[in-house]
Amino acid sequence: IEELGGPPTPGIGFGLGIERVILTMKEQGVALDPGPASDAFVVAVGDAARGRVVGLVNALRRKGLAVASVYADRSLKAQMRAANASGARRVVILGEDEMRRGAAVIKDMQTGAQEDVGLERIVEYLIGLES
Repeated sequence: IEELGGPPTPGIGFGLGIERVILTMKEQGVALDPGPASDAFVVAVGDAARGRVVGLVNALRRKGLAVASVYADRSLKAQMRAANASGARRVVILGEDEMRRGAAVIKDMQTGAQEDVGLERIVEYLIGLES
């Protein structure tokens, strides 16, 4: 507080290494629930595509879907690894080519099947798959 211009104020801190807690839980046989898999994972490559991610993720979440994404500038390969690790059922791929075509590629992570879907239809398309 003092460093921010306030009066000298005593305080305490606390730290916990979550990795050590998880290791200890595993050693003790405590089951760890991985939680539900994401319905979709949004992957974006290029500035134009990254500019659409937040709006798309928010729109999908407002419709009740569990959606994840990598917001950092990472390669397609790195983002696909993250999507796979997340357990997402589907991946929405937005890249330079897709943005030029006005579409996204929706990939089913279980079957590997891919389909082009217009950018304006992504939310409705994914909602339809989940119903």
